[in-house]
Amino acid sequence: MLDVLITVPCYNEEAILENSIKDLFRFCCNNFTNLKWKIVIGDNASTDRTSIIGKKVSNNFKEVDYFFLKKKGRGLVLRNIWEKYESKIYIYTDADLSTSLIHINELVESILNNNCEIAIGSRLIVNSNVINRSLFREITSRIYNKIIKTTFKTHFHDGQCGFKGISRKVRENILPLVKDNYWFFDTEMLIIAEKRNYKICEIPVRWKDRDSNSSKVKVFKDSIYFLKEIKRLKSELNEKI
Repeated sequence: MLDVLITVPCYNEEAILENSIKDLFRFCCNNFTNLKWKIVIGDNASTDRTSIIGKKVSNNFKEVDYFFLKKKGRGLVLRNIWEKYESKIYIYTDADLSTSLIHINELVESILNNNCEIAIGSRLIVNSNVINRSLFREITSRIYNKIIKTTFKTHFHDGQCGFKGISRKVRENILPLVKDNYWFFDTEMLIIAEKRNYKICEIPVRWKDRDSNSSKVKVFKDSIYFLKEIKRLKSELNEKI
């Protein structure tokens, strides 16, 4: 049984993956001296050299595993890895390490010591520090989270930040109820957990946008997908709680 499992889902991240995993590995070595931990690279159907790099890094460090999933879907790769490994705490962070690694300790401590079942990084609460984010992405993120709060009467502020931790209890009891396997996976998990009275702790984070030039067209396309998933979950929610 691990104490902490950290998953790094990635798709075509050949340019950054090796340095990110090495940074994360050094952080764990320095901060988790009394915990049993492991890092898992979750390769989500990459078509570039991500698989070669991921395998190389995992061969160099026994605490790093490489996992390949041939079907795309961030939620799907997280689900598969979390179900495969036995751990007390499950964490994931985006491959670009947009959220400062110093906050990993806060995720772990929140679940171990504060009786939280879920701990999430938030860019939208007091004391968070967001750097280099475009105004367009900031506005769309706030609109999305406002829709979530209005539709589901939730209390968390940022359902999209790629930096979260869950307890084993959440993996066992909430994960099977989550249907989405893509980008709505996080939000659906949080909504169901809150409706079932699981305690969610929000941590203000230092977050730096590593992809400030992302296409607005993709944002609009994703918006349609999110709205469909919100509608679907709203209609199903009574069955889940």
